[in-house]
Amino acid sequence: MSLRTLYFFTLLLAVLAFGPSFGHALEAANKLALDRQDYLVAQQLYQGWALLGLIVLPSIVLTGFLVLALRRRGLSLAGALTALILQVWAQVVFWLFIWPANAATRQWTMLPPDWAALRAQWEYGHAVGALLNLGAVIALLLSLLAWARRKQAQPA
Repeated sequence: MSLRTLYFFTLLLAVLAFGPSFGHALEAANKLALDRQDYLVAQQLYQGWALLGLIVLPSIVLTGFLVLALRRRGLSLAGALTALILQVWAQVVFWLFIWPANAATRQWTMLPPDWAALRAQWEYGHAVGALLNLGAVIALLLSLLAWARRKQAQPA
């Protein structure tokens, strides 16, 4: 696979992974204002979203391949490595904050007494994940620009 193709698919998957987390972040302010019953109803909109997780692992794997392909390429490597680290941290946030809230509420089909704390944990966890995923996309774009600039500067 050419480096150009690897960049394309790595960026595509990173953007697709960012999309749902950005959606969650945009909704957070309105959802945090909902009462118990309305929040439970609103959370039902996410049924089936777990399938979007199938994008995350390939995105991280392709970013890892990109890091390997860019070794000894300065800024291009730094951008790809930063993206990989940010993607991994987004997963750390998911598994430490979002998943436990999902489990405690049985995927938001019931609300325990501490539901408001779980809601905050879930909403703010997604906001942090969105920032990390956005940072990964930006880092990949900067990596691509550095690679393209270097490639353009090389004599033909």
